[in-house]
Amino acid sequence: MKRLIFLVMSLVFATTFRANAQDLANLVGTIADPSGAVLGGVEITVSNADRGFTRTVQSDEGGSFSVMRVPVGTYTITAEKQGFQKLVNT
Repeated sequence: MKRLIFLVMSLVFATTFRANAQDLANLVGTIADPSGAVLGGVEITVSNADRGFTRTVQSDEGGSFSVMRVPVGTYTITAEKQGFQKLVNT
């Protein structure tokens, strides 16, 4: 089973939060495998149990994803794709 070690780095270093006056943020990133090849079709789930917030998106063919208008806070980000190890990052 392939590992998504590089995915952790992508989520940590390629994501950005931009807050506005309403305390909302946009989460943007790129998903890649350990060789650096971008991965499309990865299911990314962003959740915050305290706020009751969950949103799921898929990365596009270029590995890019965005989750718009997320309330500012601490989130768990999960990335899953068949044939790869599931990644959970808080």
